[in-house]
Amino acid sequence: MRHPCRWTVFFLVAGFLILVVFTRFSRSNSSAASSGAGGIQLIREKRISMEKERLTISEERVTVEYEFLNETNKDISTEVAFPVPPYDCKFDDPGWPRSFDDFRIWIDGKEVKYQTEIKAKANGSDCSKLLRRFGVDIATFGHIDFGDFHSIDFKKLSQSQQNKLTKAGLFDPYPLWSVLKTYHWRQVFPAHKILRVRHEYAPVLGFSI
Repeated sequence: MRHPCRWTVFFLVAGFLILVVFTRFSRSNSSAASSGAGGIQLIREKRISMEKERLTISEERVTVEYEFLNETNKDISTEVAFPVPPYDCKFDDPGWPRSFDDFRIWIDGKEVKYQTEIKAKANGSDCSKLLRRFGVDIATFGHIDFGDFHSIDFKKLSQSQQNKLTKAGLFDPYPLWSVLKTYHWRQVFPAHKILRVRHEYAPVLGFSI
């Protein structure tokens, strides 16, 4: 009999790795990130090649180790990004919460800090500014209370403010947006040297009805 947790974790990771730090287009083509007015955008960095990739999966931890080579004669400094798959607020999801808050990364054995970009999307539109204007935390769905599954931030607002967010399609009365989270950092790739990158995170369980 197949172990349901193992299969669930495997399929989650298989889908997740498509978006991981450097999307694997080919041996000589990786992805970097460019920070612009529209947020983080993934671009191709042809000067850096992925020489090695090792994936370790367990029910408690996912670890991915890479070796990247800058094949040019100059150091390359670029923004790199790890986009988290969008997640929603679903009261019937046994794998909740799906925030991937324990993401960690090491460069050549040294743990590094990163920045986090968080956006909210509902009905195909970016609603981040509206939620922040009313003090509603995006990543936690307004500090959702699992007791009655209502947003604590939403409850603190005036009736007029609640009506505006409800009319905008963000509450009904539960949070209705998806969270888009991207971890990103500035990285230098030394000329003609291997850079070893390792990142870890805890997998979450998938589910189906």
